[in-house]
Amino acid sequence: MRGEQEPLLQPGRSGEGRARPRLTRRVCLDALGGVIMVAFVCSLLIWHMREEGTEKQLLKAWHEKKNMFLGNEESSDLVNSKVAPCDDFYQYACGAFLEQSLPPDHDEWLYAFDGAKARIADRMHEVLSSVDDDAGVLFRSCMDQKAIEAAGIVPMRPYMTLAARATTNASFVSAVAKLHSMNSKAFFEWSVGADADSATQVLYLEQGGLTLPHYRYYLPHSNSTYVASLKKLVQKVMGLLGFSARDAARAAKSVIEIETHLATFHLSSAQEETVNSLPPLSFHQVATGMSDAGGFDWFSFFKGIGIDPTLLSSQEKLVRVLDVAYFQKLAAFLAAKPPAYFRWYLTWKFQDALIGHLGHVFQTADLHFRHELYGIQKDPPRWKICLHTLNLFLPDTVGAVYRNILDKAARRSHPDEPGGVEARAKWLLSELKLQFTDIIAKSAWMSPSSRQVASTKLADMKMEVGGPDYIAPLDFQVEKDGWFNNSVNIAHSLITHQVGKVGTVLARSDWGKELGPMSVNAFYNIHSNALFIPAAMLQRPFLSTEGFGHLSPEDFGSLGGLAGHEMSHGFDNVGRMFGPDNPHLPEMVIKSWWDPKTVAEYKRRANCVSGYYSTYHQDGKAVPGNKTLEEDLADMGGLHIAYSAMLAHRRRHGEPAGEFHSQDARKAFFTTWAQTWCHLATPLMRTNALITNPHAPPSIRVNAALSQFTPFAEAFECKPQTPMHKNLGDECSIW
Repeated sequence: MRGEQEPLLQPGRSGEGRARPRLTRRVCLDALGGVIMVAFVCSLLIWHMREEGTEKQLLKAWHEKKNMFLGNEESSDLVNSKVAPCDDFYQYACGAFLEQSLPPDHDEWLYAFDGAKARIADRMHEVLSSVDDDAGVLFRSCMDQKAIEAAGIVPMRPYMTLAARATTNASFVSAVAKLHSMNSKAFFEWSVGADADSATQVLYLEQGGLTLPHYRYYLPHSNSTYVASLKKLVQKVMGLLGFSARDAARAAKSVIEIETHLATFHLSSAQEETVNSLPPLSFHQVATGMSDAGGFDWFSFFKGIGIDPTLLSSQEKLVRVLDVAYFQKLAAFLAAKPPAYFRWYLTWKFQDALIGHLGHVFQTADLHFRHELYGIQKDPPRWKICLHTLNLFLPDTVGAVYRNILDKAARRSHPDEPGGVEARAKWLLSELKLQFTDIIAKSAWMSPSSRQVASTKLADMKMEVGGPDYIAPLDFQVEKDGWFNNSVNIAHSLITHQVGKVGTVLARSDWGKELGPMSVNAFYNIHSNALFIPAAMLQRPFLSTEGFGHLSPEDFGSLGGLAGHEMSHGFDNVGRMFGPDNPHLPEMVIKSWWDPKTVAEYKRRANCVSGYYSTYHQDGKAVPGNKTLEEDLADMGGLHIAYSAMLAHRRRHGEPAGEFHSQDARKAFFTTWAQTWCHLATPLMRTNALITNPHAPPSIRVNAALSQFTPFAEAFECKPQTPMHKNLGDECSIW
């Protein structure tokens, strides 16, 4: 996950499930690493019912065994002792958890992350139902289903009219700009982030415009039922909007035709890795060059989404066009068709952006679509939808309420501990950083000069814990009983914030708008060389909240492993290309700071890792090791950093070495590290993840990393060449 924007309060219903610019991204841990899941309000809450007629039984089982899913159990509760740890450590560490049924309104559950989210959600539900600040009023307006039903399709009519009147080039561009200003991308996508060559925020243009999760779903060799399901949904929704049966059928045919065209323009992941983007351009250059190639008025589009007029006439290089071949084909496509040809596509994109804020009949239609795509049969309670939506799009506003709850709790439970659990997390991060410095110093595959720059970069890495210190007030008036208008205003606010960053340089401590204190996540900003740990991560199973005088093996195994993972992203196959442009300035730019010999050795080792992960299979399909390499290296690096830091921790703080280095402590570390990735999912979700997820499947993340880490084999006494002791040697590791 790298800070890419989501459709209007409806993440997961468009986009291609891939990262934003290959060399200009935030690296985020996220529960499932950016798997694009089709959902009408939130990408992390996809809801599943296994069989018809079993809802009551599954609900009963879920409530009876709810403690198995909340992430605050003893580690031993998840273990299946019948499985030999040297045969399959994932099944050993997670086996008891894997025997549980999925919660009936989910199609996946990642033990540590979703467990923490569930505990936070229960508390926030209670608080937001009564507080009178903006977060509480927004939450209750979202919960007002009576008002939503009473409004019917009236809120949609202005957007339907806008699409219908887009019959000239000017009105067409205006409609497209309106869609994008609502954070719903039509034809292409854009985002704002630090430039590859400087810390200045620039606008990136890239391929997009699809409803299904991946362009491959539209291609002839794909499962045609996906497209058929989408066509059925479009036709149903158009009918609900009041169009005749004939027009609804025409609309569905047109949407599929246009999106299929767009899908054929898309570059594959492999092509994206090899095809370069254009050098930085001014808005004037982009608007002139791309407008000449087709009939789309890029000047009007940029103006329509709110780009500062002075930037439009400036020669400052603030735009990067990615996926150039896509835009060449798109320009020709738009030029070859009259604006009226796209009426139904525009109507659909407005509807697709806003369907989550309309009445029950629209939700039912969308649920049928998700059922046919993923087997989903049940939506979550409305309060969960509202809470997750607000946290996703207003993380600072909602997070401030959550952080206030934590502060009050900390003062009650630990009145004598200055800084509380945040100080404890910072202590852990400092231990990791110190040990990573030692690992770099001993990395013989790097040249002395490369080690020196790497050490300097690590020493400069900034650590942010909890959340932003300043929360800006909302820039719109919250309506007590107007959720539809509130949601549109939230989207406009997000876009205004995004375009307002263009041409600026953000502070290194800037958390952005992607995550806030209540986000169960962690991320590394490759440009500012900064690591961010939200307040929501400062709880079990990630970090213990007791025993403030020491850090436990479990602390290092969970949050330590995750933070080490993020740290190592600064030195992976992308991070290694970002170095300091000036030793006196902290900003990272594209700068090759490894000598050719170090680069060659790195690639040799990385290829070994890629090849090794590709030997693993899930459901009969091979893991694409070349696609998951970046995250695989981070998993392996985080494991080594956290384990080494655990061993060094007590030595540095004076405790008896034998107590902390005992076999039981090492076993506890590895078991906790593995249990972070205990995961339940439907077969359809596992299949989709192999296509869209930049991480290896959870079971393989665990077994592949541990099976080539000698200290693990020593702790569990695994014999050489057993499944969990491959002994591939140093040539198949980086750190």
